[in-house]
Amino acid sequence: MTVSLMLCGCQQIPAVAETPAQNATPSTAETDLKAAARLERVNADLLASTSATLTLEKWCADHNLASPATIAVEHAPPTENPITDAQRTRLQIGPDTEVRYRNVKLKCGDRTLSEAENWYVPSRLTAEMNTALTETKTPYGKVIRPLAPRRQTFALDRGIWLDAQLAPSGKMRPEPSAPPCQETVFSHSALVLSGDNTPLAEVRENYKMELVCFDPLGASRTTNQ
Repeated sequence: MTVSLMLCGCQQIPAVAETPAQNATPSTAETDLKAAARLERVNADLLASTSATLTLEKWCADHNLASPATIAVEHAPPTENPITDAQRTRLQIGPDTEVRYRNVKLKCGDRTLSEAENWYVPSRLTAEMNTALTETKTPYGKVIRPLAPRRQTFALDRGIWLDAQLAPSGKMRPEPSAPPCQETVFSHSALVLSGDNTPLAEVRENYKMELVCFDPLGASRTTNQ
């Protein structure tokens, strides 16, 4: 279910213990609820942040997902996904302004935490930034840091599983069955603006169950195949 956002008085999310109680063996249902709570926590962190890259890097470090806890990109094979008229309107550009398309996985170690599509305006970046985006594994958010960027999220899709897990108490929840670690569990669409409010890019980010596939979670690592 896609929800337009007015940013935001976000709901406060209760803390979730990082380890089960001693001698306790959580059921799969309890495990799924813990996973959902953690996903909603990182979701809220991303919505409140100026940089998805830095938020993911902090999450990776806080949960010891890799050492060093650094986000790097893996470029997808070259492809085309032409920008739409609506996107050009949001980016405040005319029909002849060049827009480049970038499709990457954001990885912490060997874990893919998100997959991102990015339509960016190269004329609003420096030559060095444009070279870094095509020739290095540096995430977009880090490349453009000198422009003091911020995010303006305009759509959120939690997906069926996460939406159901977060349903109010008393409503029917699905049978416990956490998605595979590489499955998308929530998505954001956002504008990236410079410090002077110039639109730099539109991004569509698909965040993965891999964010919470760690012990003791536990979403089963055996589903990550």
